[in-house]
Amino acid sequence: MWLDQWVVKQLMKVFIARYRMAVDKELAWLMEAAEAGRVNLYQDYLRTTAPRAKVGYRTRITHVENLTLGTHVSIGEQCYLMSRGGITLGDFCNIANNTIMTTVSHHVDGGLYYENDYTAPITLGSNVWVGSNAIILPGVTIGDNAIVGAGAVVTTSIEANQIAVGVPARIMKDVPIDREKRTTQVNTILGLDDSSLSE
Repeated sequence: MWLDQWVVKQLMKVFIARYRMAVDKELAWLMEAAEAGRVNLYQDYLRTTAPRAKVGYRTRITHVENLTLGTHVSIGEQCYLMSRGGITLGDFCNIANNTIMTTVSHHVDGGLYYENDYTAPITLGSNVWVGSNAIILPGVTIGDNAIVGAGAVVTTSIEANQIAVGVPARIMKDVPIDREKRTTQVNTILGLDDSSLSE
């Protein structure tokens, strides 16, 4: 009786060890495939929640469950979205390569920075264009149709229809608005005629 229990335990240990090795190999293959661009883990996850979203090669997203995307969102290659505090990207947002969005920062209160952090959400409205290598920090809201210049560091919110550039980002000028042209372009993308989308 005792010998039978011992044999069963040993067999279970071997089975569990082999199962773990198989899982590790499968995960290693999956991560390697994702790294090489053959599998896009985020694209598969976001397909169910974000119609027509595109996520570029080697883009990393932490806490992807806190990322909310509108329709027709494009996130470029090698971006890093740390969305622990929540990131929302509106319809037709275009995020260029190497952009960083972080929702985590540290308290500056005279104490340690280590494990003394806080989160604040990042929100982008519709039709926002973020240029390559831009950095957007926690708590920033960017209004509809705004543009963030390449290499800009956005520390404060940007209102709708403004262009912000520099380090730290400052408002340079307003975005030109052509409502008729924009409506026509949206209709074309959505496959509608001009009369089916009211202004």
